[in-house]
Amino acid sequence: MNNAKVVFLKKKRKKKKRNKKVLIYFLMGSFVAFILLNFGKTLLVQNFNPVGYLEWKVFEDGVRTEGFLFKNEVPVYAEANGKVELLLAWKKVRKGDTIVKIKDNASQKIIPVKAKVNGIFVPNTDGLEFIGPDNIETLNPSKILELYQPRKVEGDAVEGQPLGKIIDNLNPILLVIPKLSLRDNLVEGREYRLNINEKYELKANFLRKNGEVALFSINFYPDELLNQRKVSVFIKTKEYSGFWVPVSAVKQIAGKTYIYTLKNEEVVLTPVKVVLSRENNVLVEGEKESKDELIGKKYLIRPFLVQPGDKFH
Repeated sequence: MNNAKVVFLKKKRKKKKRNKKVLIYFLMGSFVAFILLNFGKTLLVQNFNPVGYLEWKVFEDGVRTEGFLFKNEVPVYAEANGKVELLLAWKKVRKGDTIVKIKDNASQKIIPVKAKVNGIFVPNTDGLEFIGPDNIETLNPSKILELYQPRKVEGDAVEGQPLGKIIDNLNPILLVIPKLSLRDNLVEGREYRLNINEKYELKANFLRKNGEVALFSINFYPDELLNQRKVSVFIKTKEYSGFWVPVSAVKQIAGKTYIYTLKNEEVVLTPVKVVLSRENNVLVEGEKESKDELIGKKYLIRPFLVQPGDKFH
């Protein structure tokens, strides 16, 4: 009899515990349902919508090629056999200045070599000194490549051999591109922006295209360019500018293009037009708003479950 009572009491406790667990699960479920109904979308929007900042970028299209720079150049020749001493290398000289001294092997006398023209004395040669703006178009482009042989002045001079050259630094430089394949036709007389050797940003006038040879005139240039002959060239033919965003940020709605921006932490549809597409990104500009109005604004990189007017904290 005592044993039966003990068994009855245990069963009663289990039933109470079960009811208690059901009540707890019910309350937890109700709480979760309340959160989802009231804050679920907000949580999803906040966690599944990465934000970026609109940054202005510029892209340039053009032609990459190689060319040669020509100036008015006067070779400087050795007037004796002997040891060379350079006096005014890479410096501006005037006609009559002593630019080189040679110690004659036979007489041991010092023979001065004087500048015959004004300009900059450059102590190297390349076999193209006789080519200039006056005769460049009379040469076959392949001949330029054959004759081009860069050479630095050595310590010993041979009478009659070139020691360098004096370059006219006051007149324009002529850029000659022997073989030019263009996707866009260049306009004669138009000014183009060039990048030479991925270092010098210059402006040049396109003179003409004679067969495969294109001629440019460079009026303003740094003196360092006078020592350059064969150069790499990038001719800029087009420029694109706008905000660089991933394709996922751009949405088509009713035939128009938009991105989702944030104004006072509120989602706003901003109309844009696509300027350029490249792989997974596009360059866009505001259709109604200017560059200054949009630059630095927050935007949604991958809009998800979001509508204009939604709050975004």
